[in-house]
Amino acid sequence: MAKRQRRIFSTEFKHDAASLVLDQGYSFAEACRAVDVHENTLRNWVQPSAFEFKAKASIRACILATEFTSCVLQELKKTATVVLYKYTVLRGCYGTSITRVGT
Repeated sequence: MAKRQRRIFSTEFKHDAASLVLDQGYSFAEACRAVDVHENTLRNWVQPSAFEFKAKASIRACILATEFTSCVLQELKKTATVVLYKYTVLRGCYGTSITRVGT
């Protein structure tokens, strides 16, 4: 009986196989059949990729929150500038009209 030769998979192949489960919604069984590997092998490839996937998602969420906060702050600055300008203009008109009335 001939001994079965151990297969060697490239990192890119492992990443693509893991992305079937993580990104494309395949079940482990479906993905295993598609790439012709044992389920435990695929689980070993998915586990580090899942951690990396979650880390990237967390970073994306932080970036989006930062961008959102930045946009909100810009809008608040614009609003504050408009309010301050209107207040200054109205105060100036109000102040001059009182001075004229009083003299």
